[in-house]
Amino acid sequence: MLTRFEGKSARVKGLCFHSKRPWILVSLHSGQVQLWDFRMGSMIDKFDEHDGPVRGICFHHQQPLFVSGGDDYKIKVWNYKLRRCLFTLLGHLDYIRTTFFHHEYPWIISASDDQTIRIWNWQSRNCISVLTGHNHYVMCAQFHPTEDLIVSASLDQTVRVWDVAQQTRKILAACEKTPTDTYPLKYDEHNPFDICAASYTPIYRGKPVVKCPLSGACYLPEYKGQLCRVTKATEIGKDCIGLRISPLQFRS
Repeated sequence: MLTRFEGKSARVKGLCFHSKRPWILVSLHSGQVQLWDFRMGSMIDKFDEHDGPVRGICFHHQQPLFVSGGDDYKIKVWNYKLRRCLFTLLGHLDYIRTTFFHHEYPWIISASDDQTIRIWNWQSRNCISVLTGHNHYVMCAQFHPTEDLIVSASLDQTVRVWDVAQQTRKILAACEKTPTDTYPLKYDEHNPFDICAASYTPIYRGKPVVKCPLSGACYLPEYKGQLCRVTKATEIGKDCIGLRISPLQFRS
């Protein structure tokens, strides 16, 4: 054994090596993400923004970024040099099991207990594809290292290989028509914020915010009462009172 280090948490849910530095990302059941130097056996930094266990974790192979996915149905992209979350991706309706960056394109793949696999463009910050077909929790999904393939595993007792070559060509063709796929955003990089899912404007910490009761998407107060842009079915800012009992509450 090269080294051993310990942190206080009920369980470790995810791990990822950095491609060049002696670093390991550790995602915890407590909701915290920790950055460790395994050569020194010391923690470099910690990141707290998820509400609940963090299962998916992955370094970007070139940029100073990492992506995390948790039981709060949120995917977060972080800059470890700036030591903060850059933005949150919303769309999944259940626990997120794994998150990985694509080796070439500005894409993230996520697997979720909502039985879907989603592909996201982390530059434009939107979902570009949803893969359906599994009929139970999708425990993992990953890009092929060189080909336009995706592999996924589910509690429906299947492992599936998806050919996404046609989808890839469509996405790249759309990008060529519009040379930039980024959305201009003016923000204070030193002030944590969420993105309004309707106007794509920052909502800084401490400012008024309303949320979708199902997806947790954040909105400016003027969108209260409108239809959630993420779920297309729930009312923004609606208070929900009730008791949910299902097997989802007892997952590890």
